[in-house]
Amino acid sequence: MSGTLVRADEDAGYVYENIAVNVDITEKREYRITETMDIDFEDAMHGIVRDLPKSGNAEGYSIRNIQVEGMPFQVDERQNNIAVRIGDENKLVQGKKRIVLSYTLKHYQDYDQTYDYAYLNLLGTDYDTEVRKFQAEVSFPAKERLLDYKITSGSRGSHTNTYTKETVKDNLMVIQSTKILPARHGVTLQLKYEEGVFSAAPEYQFPYVIKKNVLDVTVTPEQDIQVTQKISIQTLDMYTRIYLPMLCDLWDKSDYKIEDIELSDADMKYNEYDSLTAYARKKGEHSYTIRYTIHPYRLLKDSFTLNLFKQSEDTKLENMTLRLHMPYAPAYAVRTGRDNDVQQDNWTGKVDGTTVTIHTTKEIRAAESFVVTVPVESGYFKRDSGGLIKLGGLLCAGFMGLLAFLRFGIFRKKQLIIPVNFYPPKGMNPAEAGYVIDNDLSVTDMTALLFYWADKGYLKIRNIDSSYSFEKIQAPDSSAPMYEQHLFERMFAHGKKGIVSKEDLKYTFYMDIRDARKELLQGFQGEYALRSQKVEALRKLLMLLSLVPLFLLNALAHYEIYGDMLTAVLMSVGLLPILAPVMILLMLYRNYKKGAMAKGAMVAVTIILGGFTLMISPILLLGTTASAPYTVLGIALTLVAYCMSCGIHKDSAYRQRLLSQLLGFRDFIKTVEKERLELLLKDDPEYYYHVLPYAQVLHVSDIWEHKFHDITLQAPQWYDSSETMDSIMFYHMVHEIDHDMRSVATPPASSSSSFGSGGDDSGYSGGGGGFSDGGFSGGGSGGGGSHGW
Repeated sequence: MSGTLVRADEDAGYVYENIAVNVDITEKREYRITETMDIDFEDAMHGIVRDLPKSGNAEGYSIRNIQVEGMPFQVDERQNNIAVRIGDENKLVQGKKRIVLSYTLKHYQDYDQTYDYAYLNLLGTDYDTEVRKFQAEVSFPAKERLLDYKITSGSRGSHTNTYTKETVKDNLMVIQSTKILPARHGVTLQLKYEEGVFSAAPEYQFPYVIKKNVLDVTVTPEQDIQVTQKISIQTLDMYTRIYLPMLCDLWDKSDYKIEDIELSDADMKYNEYDSLTAYARKKGEHSYTIRYTIHPYRLLKDSFTLNLFKQSEDTKLENMTLRLHMPYAPAYAVRTGRDNDVQQDNWTGKVDGTTVTIHTTKEIRAAESFVVTVPVESGYFKRDSGGLIKLGGLLCAGFMGLLAFLRFGIFRKKQLIIPVNFYPPKGMNPAEAGYVIDNDLSVTDMTALLFYWADKGYLKIRNIDSSYSFEKIQAPDSSAPMYEQHLFERMFAHGKKGIVSKEDLKYTFYMDIRDARKELLQGFQGEYALRSQKVEALRKLLMLLSLVPLFLLNALAHYEIYGDMLTAVLMSVGLLPILAPVMILLMLYRNYKKGAMAKGAMVAVTIILGGFTLMISPILLLGTTASAPYTVLGIALTLVAYCMSCGIHKDSAYRQRLLSQLLGFRDFIKTVEKERLELLLKDDPEYYYHVLPYAQVLHVSDIWEHKFHDITLQAPQWYDSSETMDSIMFYHMVHEIDHDMRSVATPPASSSSSFGSGGDDSGYSGGGGGFSDGGFSGGGSGGGGSHGW
């Protein structure tokens, strides 16, 4: 490979020079797809694996008629996707190759009775390499009935189109890329039609249908909800698993428990994970009777919901009757439909004394809801209770004593012998030094490698007209860690002809930083671990257990009223917003003491978090029914326990050796006198620049730069500027680059989002097509991605 050739992705080993997609959308909701892929195999490999998902965000579908031209192929069907392995296991390919893949996505009719949809990933978001050129030709039916269309491009979840442009003529849409699509960036098309365009598509046959569901529900003065449910179900085939609806399906599982459950059939079961299921061994009609009690852990104050149809299940409800008996004549609200609209035309209801009766008048289908909300009149509900507060106090005292013994006895901090060092430990780059000194790897630790590489002669920094860029001189030598070599190459892969600017690194370099960080941390394991793993596990456990005083004292106080320990603990969790800001401040203060945080920032964060704590504390404390002294005592003991737990650790012998050298080096930077620096500069004119990246990660860069305020420095060989350099100008340049590189190395806000999909060939059509939720890249049918093999 020549020095000027920029590889697309060092790990992928191949790149798509061009992908041309041809799609024919038929009136049967079949997407007949042909993908022509021009691939440059930069490394010798067998070929690629093209992954085709079986479902999108909106619906499931089947994949048929898979064919490949240009290379041998094998189809491997899995639970959630089909893997098309393209290539010969006995033969390697390298260089440019054209592959043509064709297949058909077959969909059922959607359930939306207002509109019809087509929702297709033209390019999936799981390709592990870039696509340098992309185009798609989409032939679609009934243009005169097309109401709207939307194209999104970018990483999964993107709602915008920044990578393509389109033209539409008659029934043909042509979409072309306007720039290179990076790895894991896709293109998605959504079409919105008048209802009936896809009426020729097959109608989905449910595996089972709820023919009738009769519920008799009584709410007691203790607010227990007693349920008797008689349900009739028709199954399409033998051996069908049925997911039966429960009234509490929409409740948070931490808010209630199921008691006194009685099931009429041995093939029925209930557990907190699978909810209520039945296993029908024969085709035909089945009848079940279920009795159970929903016990809320705490008295509901505002309202409660009864879920009468399991919206996520692959079925439909033909007839339902609810009889709800309350201690008072209740008001109620019903929400039905795909968007929880109030649709009076598919149900009727009446109130007779303290009993509400609701009937369905139309069938309810999968992806639709049927929810009844009942307001709570608190005066009708009450519970008795008891308590164990004294025992909680004794347990807290013992726990605090144990923590004090561990922190100040067994694991007290030991003094290190710190020699004076003029240089960092041999063979340690700044990123590793930053990790060892803090036992934490920050973005600054990683970006400090830029000045380290410059000092090593691997790159030059050019500052022309107040705009800087990086020029590649040579790759790090083979003695550099692999993660460092990879990061260097990936950084320049974002530029052209060996030059990369800050703008080239935006929104992409952070992924390279993330991968390099993982590789670096993997090197500090086993005999190279910085701390005793057993003691670290103990410290984390004790940090978690530091919540014991709060939970124990406050929970037992709540138990006096609610009579249920789990509810008492959950209510104690409600006090965490008071503790969390204080714990965050304690962690930030430790960073501040290490020099990893500016004083102004520490003051600002203290004001913000302190003000937040003071604002919410009265609200949360007044909202608890526990005794105020016990609650305050629990919070105070938890904070003390947390501080002691944080200080429990044991450095490994490996870290003690490195830390001693680094602390000696840092102390030298902080205390060295001008005369000593002048002697060092006489022996090594670029000594200042050798130390600079280490001063950054040791949090003494300002001190180091101030030491040279009145010392004349010659410009480093790796710095090229159109302006005359002095110490002040260089100081500002270093801080500007450091700030900008930390910015581009930080993920954009949207990159933290994650999305998933499930289902199989028999999954029902979700119907919405993406318009109702805005649609996004990667959310449609098809797409997927590829990887080499």
